[in-house]
Amino acid sequence: MKKHILVTGGAGYIGRHLCARLAQLGCTPISIDNLTRGDRAAVRWGPLCVGDVRDIQFLRRCIEENDVDTAVHLAAKAYVGESFQDPSSYYDNNVTGMLSLLRAVTGTKVKRIVFSSTCSSYDPSIMEAANESSPVVPSSPYAATKVACEEMLRWFVRANECDVRILRFFNAAGAWPDAGIGEDHNPETHLIPVVVQAGLGRRGPVQVFGGNFPTPDGTAIRDYVHVRDIAEACTRVLQNSVETGRYEIYNLGYGTGVSVMDVLEAASSLIGKPIPFFVGDVRPGDPAVRLACIEKAKRELGWAPVHSSLEGCIASCLEWEQLRTNAESNVIHVRQSKRTLSHRPVERENLGSTKARV
Repeated sequence: MKKHILVTGGAGYIGRHLCARLAQLGCTPISIDNLTRGDRAAVRWGPLCVGDVRDIQFLRRCIEENDVDTAVHLAAKAYVGESFQDPSSYYDNNVTGMLSLLRAVTGTKVKRIVFSSTCSSYDPSIMEAANESSPVVPSSPYAATKVACEEMLRWFVRANECDVRILRFFNAAGAWPDAGIGEDHNPETHLIPVVVQAGLGRRGPVQVFGGNFPTPDGTAIRDYVHVRDIAEACTRVLQNSVETGRYEIYNLGYGTGVSVMDVLEAASSLIGKPIPFFVGDVRPGDPAVRLACIEKAKRELGWAPVHSSLEGCIASCLEWEQLRTNAESNVIHVRQSKRTLSHRPVERENLGSTKARV
C-alpha cells in the first residue's frame, strides 16, 4: 500500500476513522477538509490541508507536494433532508467536487480512486437485500448527486488508465473510543447517537419517523455497519494491486436489518432504562427497508464486518458519548442484554499519534 494516501473529508466522521486505521497500517493519510462540518482536532494521524475540493489547483498542489498516487474521496454534503431543501448546493458541492478531483488527478501519479457512495441510490421499493446489480433509483437529491458521481467515474475509467472502486455505504454507526474518535455531527441526525443521547438525558425524546411502514413493527428497517468495519473495507481495497481500467462497486453493510424499535429496545437494555420517543411523520425519501447483500465484498475483498452487531454499534457509541462529555465520574454501567453480544472491549492498539445478526 502506498505510504501517502489522499483522504478528502479526512476530518469527517468516516474520514477520521479511516485515517486512524491507515496509520495503524504504517501509512500517512493526507487529509483534505474545508472544516465546515469536519473537526480539526480529529485529524491526528497525518497532515491536514484546509481547503475546498472544488479548488482544482489546491487539490493538485496537495497531490504533487505529498507524492500521492491514491485518492479516497469521502468529502460531501450528506444530510438527506437538507438536500431536499437546497438541492443546488448539493449538486455544487458533491458533483462539482467530484469533477474537480478528477481534473486535479489527471496527469498526476494518481491511478486509484476510491469513492464513498450510498445505499440510498437503490430503488426505495426494494424490500429484500440489494446487491450491486439492483436497480438504481435515487430517492433524494443527495442520492442523485452520488449516482451522478458514480457515472462520472465510470466514464473517467474508460478515458484514463486508472482503477476506480465505488463503496456504497449503508448506515454507518458506532465509534472508536480507544482512538478518541466517534460520531459528532452538528446537528446530529443519525439514529443511534440520537437514541443514546436521549437515553443519557442529553436531549429530548427521540422522534421516530413513521410508524406504519410495511414491516413487522411498523418502523423502518435499516442495515447498520460499524464505522471501523467501513474503514477496514477501504483499506482492503487499497491493499489490492492496482488494475488499470477496472471499475467495481461494493456494498458495505452488516447484511442484517434492524428496525427503529429494535434500536430503541437494544439501547434501553444497554443503558438500563427506557428511551423516551414519539412517532412522527415519515420523512421525504425514506423507504421502508434498506438491506445490503455484502457477498461481493466478502468474496473479492476478503472482508467481513466484525464490529457491526447492533449492540456493538450502540455500546461503542455509548462509550464515546461518555468520554467526549467528560462523564467518567458518572459512567452508566453498560449491562449485558438478554441477547448474545458480539461486541467486546477494544484492546489498546498502536494508533500512531493518538492519545494515550440481531
